[in-house]
Order: sequence, then C-alpha cells, then structure tokens
Amino acid sequence: MANSDLSVRFTDETYATRSDVMRALNTSLIDSIWRNIEEYRSRFSRILSLRDIAKRPFRVTFTPNITDKITGLERKFARAMSQFSQLDRNDSERVAIQKESYRKILAYLAQKNNIVATDVDIMAIVTDQNFNSAHQGLVDYYKTLRHFEQYHHDPIDDNFLADFLARFKGEDELVSFYREKDYARPFQTVIGKEYDFAPAATIEFLMNDLFDFINNSEISFVVKAVAAYYFIDYVKPFENHNEEVAIILAKSILAHNDIGDVSAFLPLEALFAMRNENFRKIFLEVQKTNDLTYALLAVIDLVLNEVQNFLDLITQVKMTEVKKEYRSLGSELPAAKPASEPKPEPKAVVKEEPAVASKGEKVRPAEVVAVPQPLELPREEDVKSIIKNLLESNPLLRPKQAEFYARHRTLGKYYTISMYKKEMDVVYETARTSMDNLAQLGYYRRENVKNKFVYTPIKK
Repeated sequence: MANSDLSVRFTDETYATRSDVMRALNTSLIDSIWRNIEEYRSRFSRILSLRDIAKRPFRVTFTPNITDKITGLERKFARAMSQFSQLDRNDSERVAIQKESYRKILAYLAQKNNIVATDVDIMAIVTDQNFNSAHQGLVDYYKTLRHFEQYHHDPIDDNFLADFLARFKGEDELVSFYREKDYARPFQTVIGKEYDFAPAATIEFLMNDLFDFINNSEISFVVKAVAAYYFIDYVKPFENHNEEVAIILAKSILAHNDIGDVSAFLPLEALFAMRNENFRKIFLEVQKTNDLTYALLAVIDLVLNEVQNFLDLITQVKMTEVKKEYRSLGSELPAAKPASEPKPEPKAVVKEEPAVASKGEKVRPAEVVAVPQPLELPREEDVKSIIKNLLESNPLLRPKQAEFYARHRTLGKYYTISMYKKEMDVVYETARTSMDNLAQLGYYRRENVKNKFVYTPIKK
C-alpha cells in the first residue's frame, strides 16, 4: 500500500496515534510512514491562539472528512435550538423535555460522583421536592443549570466562572478562586513531561489565554467548546469542581454562538462517562503532540449521539402530546368559519326580451343565462379527516397548524400571518412561527410581496 494511502487511512478513516499505526501494521519500523502522515496532516493543520503550559500553540487538522464531522455537529446543535425554540416557555411539551433532560444530566453527575440516586430521587430534585441531604451536590448542580438558563449570555470571563463555581459549591460567596497551591504531584514523567495539572503560578496566565481564545478566535464554536473542555481538564485551575466548570463553560460557548438556552438541556454531561483509561490516553496524546484533533473527534462522536437523542426526545414528547390532543379532537376543534353568509341554491334565470318586434323580424326565444355558483366550502367531516391525517403523518405539526392548512390549501391562493392570527385566535408571534413552520415542512411556499410575507400552498 502506498504511503499516501496510509496517510489518508490513518487520518481520515481513523485519526491514529503513532502507537495505533504500529499496532495496525504490526511493526515498529514506521518512521517514514509516520513522517508522511504528519506531512499530510500539516497541509490541513490550523494553529490556534491557545497555548499550553510551555507556551506552545495547539493545532487542529481540518481535512475535508474532519471538517464534515465538525459542521455535522454544528447542524445538529442548530436543529436542536430551532425545534426547542418553537415551543412556548410554559408549553407542557417544553416542560416535559426540560424535566427529562435534567433527569438524564443529573444521572450522569450521580454516576460520576458515585452518588446513589434513583430516577425517583432525581425527579424529586427536578420538581423541587428533594429533602435528602445526600443529594445536595445534585441539587446544587440542578439549581446552577436553572440559573444558566437565565444568564447564559453573560460575558465569558473570570467573573462568569467565579459565579458558577460558587453555585456548584453551594456557597453565596467564594473564599478563594483559582487554586493557590499544587497538588501532591505536579507532573508525571513518562516520555517527556506530562502534566496532571498546571503549576499554580501559571494558572492566571493560562486562563487569560483561554478567555482571549474563546472571545476572539473566529474558529468553529465546536472546536472552541472542545478546546475549553480539554483546557480546564489540563490546567485544573480550581481546587475542585473542575469538570463541572468545564461543562458549563462549553455550554456557554454554545449559547454565545446562537444555540441559546437549549444549551442548558443538552446533556454534555455525558462527557463525564468518558473519564476512563481511554479518555486519559486521548488527552495525554493531545498533551504530548499539542494536536487537539484527537480530543475533538472523540468528543464529537459522543456528543453527536447525545444531541440526536435530544432531538428524538423532542419528537417523542410531541407525538405523545399530539395523541392526547387527538383523543379529544372531535369535541375541541372549533367550528368552521364560513367565508360569507349561506346563499340559496342558484337557479337558471330567464332573461325575457320585449314581445314587440319590428315588422319582418322574428321574436328571439328567451335567453338562458347561467349564474356562477359560489365555491363550496369543505364539509366539517372532511376537514377533521384531513387534520387527523396530517397529525398522524407529521409529528412536527401542531393541531392548530394542521387545522389552518386543512382549511387553506387551495393552489394559487395566498394566505397571510394576520389570517392565521385571526382565525386561530393566537398572538402575532405564534402565528408567524406557525406559518414559517408550515413553510419549512413543505406545506406552503413563503414569498415576499410588497414588504410582507405571504404563503401559497405547494402541490402535494
């Protein structure tokens, strides 16, 4: 196999370490092969402004395949934000999604901290009914995330971290912030210097470097979030709660990049489950090589699955609510609103001509003029049948959206947000998002006519 093929194989198919390549090829004689791999990666490498303890910059490899993985996760985040933001703040669906997300998050935290807590215990915390002091750490974390929902757009700096660190600790005010002394072992020496944590004297400099990278780098926010998570684990700037701070920092980076408050509910805490021997090897490889790509790909694989599970949860909750609403659909659907007063059945009108005719002319027979009949409104039974079919075939539709479309689907006609607002008896913002959702789902095409949006049905 040509060395160029091996370079692609051990970069795009799997981002291998030098040891991985030796095991895969069953030989330790890979110097030339590894040089070719490094040369191939260097073509796609980007140096970051973030630096390690020795002030060497980190880098990321952006091959087309790796770039696709990054953008794929960005799209998943955006989709989660879009679907979640369509729910009203007090909507029962939104509340159900929040509770289940927090249950999952707290379960990950309990597993990490070896806290014995059943689903019943965790749901008691989520519903503010917990009185078990053994679960106080979970309670503090839950309250911190609720606080994050409201303040996720606060500037990312040392004040931001201090606020959340105090909340994780359950303290009103911090006695100390950054770690002021080293742990028992400042570093281990295996091959070169591998730090378990940064020396205390370097923490402030390193953290300022991190804040500058987060706030000023134009690199993908996915890369920023992973870099921040890795960096907190690498430096360990606090005496405790470093992992929790790393997660809240990653969520804040998402929130600052248009993902919004849904960041609080995305279970990035699944990263706690990565803290095993394989996790340590990946992070040590980053430390030895300054190549953040190893951590980036490992985190993307895990988080991508968690975000998809979150999207599945939204769909599941919506379908459950639709089924509940559908059970009472027959009695709850508002009556059809006639376009005009009912008219009697039209009859042919005989237009009579005067009987008098000039000499030599024949009297023309009476002319029959057909009066056009008005368009017949759909029967209420047909409308209900259409609504039922729409709701069963697309769980992303809300009942009122399905009803409006069932009554307004004539090709060539144009409908407006104001019509939806009036007929469905909702506020303007709900009408706007509902019509946009119908357009996104392919029921209407949105057009701009005289500085306002109109919606015309698409042929199905």
